[in-house]
Formats: sequence, structure tokens, C-alpha cells
Amino acid sequence: MTYEQALTNLEKILADIKSGEMPLSELTKKISEAQELASFCKQCLTKTTEDVDKLLADK
Repeated sequence: MTYEQALTNLEKILADIKSGEMPLSELTKKISEAQELASFCKQCLTKTTEDVDKLLADK
């Protein structure tokens, strides 16, 4: 999965949750999934930041 795919999935889950139409049993599952996606996105951003910092330091 790419960062962009994870972010798109996370945005969809958040929109579904905000709609208020989701059954409680599904809400718990979606919140857990959103947490995993957010963690994945954070890891991607951290890695990218480290890579950019390394490239800039090498110049």
C-alpha cells in the first residue's frame, strides 16, 4: 500500500464515521482501521522526512 492509498482510505473512513449512519458494531472496526492507516501514514511521512534530511545533509 502506498501513502496516497492509505490516505484516501483514511479520508473515506473518516467521512463515513462523520456521516453518523454507521452501525455501532462497524464503527469500532472502522476506528481501529483508521488508527492503523494513520500510523502507516505517519511512518511514511517520518521516513520521507528522514530521507530528505539525509539528501540535504549530503550536499
